[in-house]
Amino acid sequence: MKFVFDKEKLLNALIPAAAIAPNRNTNYVLECVLFEYPSDIEGKCRITAYDMEKGMRTYVDCESTSEGNFAVNSQNILQIIRSMPEGEINIEIDGKSRAKITSGNASFEIGATSGESYPSLPLLAGDKNYVLPQHIFRSLVNKTLFAVAQADMGKAFSGVLFTIENGKLICVGCDRNMLAVSEYALEGETSDYKFIIPAKILSDIMRSVKDSEDTIEICVARKHVIFKLNGYVYFSRLIDDEYFNYKKILALGGNSHVYVNCADFRYAVERASIVTEDKLGGKSKNSLIINYKSDIMEISSSSANGSIYDELPAATDGLEDGIMFKYNCRYILGVLRACEGTNTVCINLGGPTSGTKITNGDSDSKDPVSYTFYVMPKSNVK
Repeated sequence: MKFVFDKEKLLNALIPAAAIAPNRNTNYVLECVLFEYPSDIEGKCRITAYDMEKGMRTYVDCESTSEGNFAVNSQNILQIIRSMPEGEINIEIDGKSRAKITSGNASFEIGATSGESYPSLPLLAGDKNYVLPQHIFRSLVNKTLFAVAQADMGKAFSGVLFTIENGKLICVGCDRNMLAVSEYALEGETSDYKFIIPAKILSDIMRSVKDSEDTIEICVARKHVIFKLNGYVYFSRLIDDEYFNYKKILALGGNSHVYVNCADFRYAVERASIVTEDKLGGKSKNSLIINYKSDIMEISSSSANGSIYDELPAATDGLEDGIMFKYNCRYILGVLRACEGTNTVCINLGGPTSGTKITNGDSDSKDPVSYTFYVMPKSNVK
């Protein structure tokens, strides 16, 4: 079997495929990318990566005089193709399960295996379908994915909850200390539905999502979700678990509101993060102290690495006396980065047990994606 590809087009397929295929799987074939020719599209080679939980499929222009399929280690072939000269790439599979890859005067040989041993994929179709502009999907996910739990806190917390309710698509991410909710009004009639998508596949998809009006199609089946965009098909098992009632958290809050420039706030917290890491004794303390006053916000932090003090002009409503909270710096910084594009943020201050709510404070905002972030402080400071 001999196949001819254009290097750039082949790389565009292999980069996302290699991100899907794990490099240390107990089943070797799951570390591989599957090549199939001819495919169901004339003149194209179908490329697939799958680890039994999530996967990706796409098509690449290909010339060949023979039919066949083979699988090769995803990381090996990606590194080889990257190193090859620009132009035509030839891949030839011999009778000893070796793949000879050549371009110009460069030549590699690596192991290959028959595509017949590759696992069967789930049916890449769903009974519920939603179409969104990619820039909307990008905004929804960017505003929630960062809040997903990094540690093992249960299956539900390892993904983003997608809820279709009252004509809106609502995305929710949470790690018990930080809650992120983003909303977008869908066009047309939609029935209420909810499902949890693993954070890992969303991270992979975001590498392919454009900040454009190009669309992304989301197809939901009973156990799987399928994404179709820019010639790629991503798919993943859904998380089979119940999400907690996040609406109870959103209902919490206080009567004190502080308005501050979003970019200035973010830059101040980024500066503070330089000194918040204190790893003496093997411990990491990244606390940030914010003192909310009638016309300024004081930001400070100290550790073995040093200390910082900063202040920002602020407008307040309902704040009679100053109030001071200690936060995890990483949480506040993650929220402010997710607020990109917002001029002013509104900070709604609750008590030490009810947390801090951050929303868009622009009175003339035309952003189609609205958001609410909720951060639990470490404590209030007397």
